[in-house]
Amino acid sequence: MIKNSFLFVVFLLFSICIQTAFAQKTISLDREKINIASVRLDSLVKSKTNKNTPGYAVMVINDGKIIYNKGFGLANLETKQPITSNTDFYLASLSKEFTSMAIMILHDRHLLKFDDLMIKYLPGFPAYGKKITIRNLLTHTSGLPDFYNVLGYNHDFTGLTNQDVWNLLMKQDSLLFPPGTKYNYSNSEYVLLAMIIAKVSQEHFAKFMEENIFNPIGMNNTLIFTDSTLNVPDRAIGYVKDSIGIYKKDDYAQFTTGAGGMYSSTGDLFRWDQSLYTNKLVSKATLQQAFTKQKLNDGTKINYGFGWMINNLNEGNLKGVKYIYHTGSLDGFKNLIVRIPSYHFTCIVLSNSGKPIADPKVIPELFLEK
Repeated sequence: MIKNSFLFVVFLLFSICIQTAFAQKTISLDREKINIASVRLDSLVKSKTNKNTPGYAVMVINDGKIIYNKGFGLANLETKQPITSNTDFYLASLSKEFTSMAIMILHDRHLLKFDDLMIKYLPGFPAYGKKITIRNLLTHTSGLPDFYNVLGYNHDFTGLTNQDVWNLLMKQDSLLFPPGTKYNYSNSEYVLLAMIIAKVSQEHFAKFMEENIFNPIGMNNTLIFTDSTLNVPDRAIGYVKDSIGIYKKDDYAQFTTGAGGMYSSTGDLFRWDQSLYTNKLVSKATLQQAFTKQKLNDGTKINYGFGWMINNLNEGNLKGVKYIYHTGSLDGFKNLIVRIPSYHFTCIVLSNSGKPIADPKVIPELFLEK
């Protein structure tokens, strides 16, 4: 009996040590550090906008708490609607994080596997794509051309749908390279993932996203923009400056989904960020694949996971720290989300001004560098 009790205590201590070893390091910033960094961030944003121009919604999160949350400029120049944390911006490629999550949800429900061939779910795809896997689509290693490049950036994309992208890919006769041999960012891949999600779930893509991601984590201001979307509440309009410095409307007008198509706010993206520290949507083992550099066929690592770019900081005390991020840029929208899970630190920037706020590393370094 004494021996069994001793063994139990040893096992308990071992378990605690293991959990401690694998626990994420968190750093709660002190108020003085937050205040200093906030003043610097204010200056950075104000150098790019003012109260009468399009602007930015900026949020910084540390250890589960919002430590910076401001809107700068106007969501709509005509109505003078100010930007707030509830303003809905077109996310552009930030949408890919959510599309990859939907694929991971289907994976955890045993409805598909990452290494399944794409044609298992899209059997009508031309023979040139017969070796493409779902993992290839997730990691931009399929060899499929980006539909924007095929059509040309001078093309009028108004009203473009996923079916239009499908029809375009049906007309191609070859890949840019064999699947898994190179990394090449392509929006076409995530359009096909949206089609796979709809096929496997037997639901409209937008409905699946709402029921399985947005609603469960309380993203009440988030939606998928399709040809059936009648209204986006509290919507930011996109703008860009013309050659003489006047802001002109340059708003989103497509209906493609998967690669883009989402509207959301910094307030909702806070809920998204916090959900990624849990297993509420998928298992931690599955989620970890999204945040792990994937490999080409020859074993070479690429700086992309499932819907996330992955890199390392290289300054001062942050040297070598992994950060996970994605940008989103289309028309007048320039967006950014950067996560440093080891510090429980995230910054979110949404913009309708046609200008990015800064390099992805700048805001984390403002708050975290010693």
